[in-house]
Amino acid sequence: MLALATGCAHVPQQTGLEQQFAGQASTDELRTQVIELARVALREIESAADSIDAANADPMVRRNTLLWRLSSVPAAEEAALREDPVIALVDLNAFRIQTSDFLASPVGSSSFASGIPFAQRAMERLQVALDTVAVQVRTKPMSPEAHDRLAAWARAHPIEELPFNRSSVIGELAVWMKTEEGGLGTAVGGIQSSMDRIEGRVGLANEYAVSQGTWLVQLAALDVGRSPGAEQIMSTLSSTRGLVEQTPGLLDRERVEALADVSRQRLETLDSLAVERDLVLAALDDQRKLLQAAIDQQRRLIMNGADSIRARATVDGFRMMDRLAIGLGEVFAVLMAVGGLGLLLIQRRRA
Repeated sequence: MLALATGCAHVPQQTGLEQQFAGQASTDELRTQVIELARVALREIESAADSIDAANADPMVRRNTLLWRLSSVPAAEEAALREDPVIALVDLNAFRIQTSDFLASPVGSSSFASGIPFAQRAMERLQVALDTVAVQVRTKPMSPEAHDRLAAWARAHPIEELPFNRSSVIGELAVWMKTEEGGLGTAVGGIQSSMDRIEGRVGLANEYAVSQGTWLVQLAALDVGRSPGAEQIMSTLSSTRGLVEQTPGLLDRERVEALADVSRQRLETLDSLAVERDLVLAALDDQRKLLQAAIDQQRRLIMNGADSIRARATVDGFRMMDRLAIGLGEVFAVLMAVGGLGLLLIQRRRA
């Protein structure tokens, strides 16, 4: 029972019409191709709108191409991200038919003026892309009655103006296909299928988020240009532009003045440093002279002290020599006297 339940949880159920498409492509592969077809549709519409803008200088045509782009993004996303990828493929085809019918209508033709052929050729290329994917994944062709029903449904739910909110086959036509073509509207893919659709929606939203913001800004600018206060706003913008254009010259002047001020301050700083250096050198020279004078005075005092010591030593030496000479004289005199006395005594004894 557990294995059976597990197997049932992971095997997606396929509808009758989906089985007609599933001979050469799985549900996931078909969903990927349908999402890519949505990208192709949006690229074709954007390219056609760019060509129309390049061929027309009319602000109203420009406004209509912006509305066409902005309306087509959610329409293509909603069509491509249906729960059943086969319904998504059919819904994209219905979107193409609705757009082609609108372009063939008087309102559509006047919306794009001379640029209408660009839009019509874009829808023709989109039809080729849709047919190519259908041939690749289909094993049993959709019945002529289904084709007629789809075309009739598109005529009954036309795009009548810009911007537009289109009806989807998910609301009515899918009920008939569900009954007549083999259960087209049944959910497929389970949780993984839902995750894939969420990832596809986020991917498409991210791809066109910046573009949609840009188109909205451009549309707002066109609408402002058509408003009663547009002249005043344009005058203000012109004045602002003039200020912006003058800004580089003003910045250059400010930069030159700032550099001149910096240079002046640098020269003043160098002069101050030179004066300080001279004062420091003069003070050092004075200190050196004072130190030299003190050293000379100490040297003289030392030399004078040495001379005094040397003179005293000489005098003391001479005094000692004098005393020694006197002492020696006295000793010699005593010896002479003793010798004389001795000679007298010897002579007396002989006599």
